[in-house]
Parts: sequence; structure tokens; C-alpha cells
Amino acid sequence: MTNKKDNIIYKKSSSNSCFNSDVFFDKTSVNLHLRKDIKILICYICDIAGSPVDKNVIVSTIQTCGVANYFDITDVISKLVEDKILELENGKFKVTSQGKAISEGLFNNLPLSIIQKITQKIESFIEISRKKKENKTKIEKTDNGYTVICNISGGNFNLMSMSIFAPELEQAILIRDNFQKNPEKIYKYIIQQLVF
Repeated sequence: MTNKKDNIIYKKSSSNSCFNSDVFFDKTSVNLHLRKDIKILICYICDIAGSPVDKNVIVSTIQTCGVANYFDITDVISKLVEDKILELENGKFKVTSQGKAISEGLFNNLPLSIIQKITQKIESFIEISRKKKENKTKIEKTDNGYTVICNISGGNFNLMSMSIFAPELEQAILIRDNFQKNPEKIYKYIIQQLVF
């Protein structure tokens, strides 16, 4: 609940986190707590991901929790890189040892519901990243449009390859992205149609 006249915000609970507080905070104070929590969340995300994370993944993961906007998140990311808490690797972010230490403070500062949402989102990201790595796709420009080349891995060998025509780039990207979401399901469907 916000009292615009007094420039204060009411938050529930009693911790120092911007997610929990049973006192009235000045907006400046709330902003400081918010930035601290965003910092912890970003470090935690990059820590549990186990591999460098794209900025869009970090932003969308935190926004899923409804606790910060794009500009606050990207501003904190820049500051973390400047402070060498995060570092860039091929355009993606990974946490340093200092960031890992910050990540460990997550459980003492943020509610379980936030942790669960973040963890679920990152687990999904890890699974999609694994599928992208194992089941490679690429889009090639042709005279008539675009060809989406999709490969399904069988581990040490290529289980299936297929090329799909798309007249527009947007459609080609959609085909690629939908394929990468569940290549196993697509493979099973095709085999089912061919064999049974």
C-alpha cells in the first residue's frame, strides 16, 4: 500500500528483504533492499545454471517472480560485471567465486516461494540448453525463403535429420524454437506414423 503524500510504502513481514517487511520504508530504503535482492537473485541464477546464462534468461526469470522491472535488473547486472561478481563469456554471464558466496545468502534473505519459482525456471532453462546442445538446428537462407535443418541426437550418433521449408524468417524461427522445446516428442510422433 502506498501513501503518495508521505512518499512511503508499506510492506509485510519483518526481514530486511524487499519481499518481506512489517514496517514502513521510505522509497529510497525500499529501492536499496530491492537492488540487494536482485543482486542475490542474479548470482543465484548464474550459480545454479552451471553454465553461462543469457541476459534475457536472467531478466525473464526474475520478472517471473514479479519483483523487478527490466531496467532495474539490467542496471544491477551491469554493476555486478563492473564489480567482478559476474563475468562475460561469449556474450553470456557466469558467476565468479565472489558471486557464488553472495548466492549462498539467498536462503536467508528471500521467501521459499521466490526460490522455488527461480529454481523451476532455471531447471527449465538447463533442460532447454541441453536439448539445444544435443539436438542442433540451423536456419539457412534460400532463393525462395528459408530452410530449417533439425537434427535429433541419439547420443553418439545422429538419430534423425530433416529439413523444413519456411517462406518467412519469423516462421523459420518459430519452427526452430518449437522443435527445440521437445525434439523427442517430434521424433516419437514421426516414427509412430512411419512404423505403426
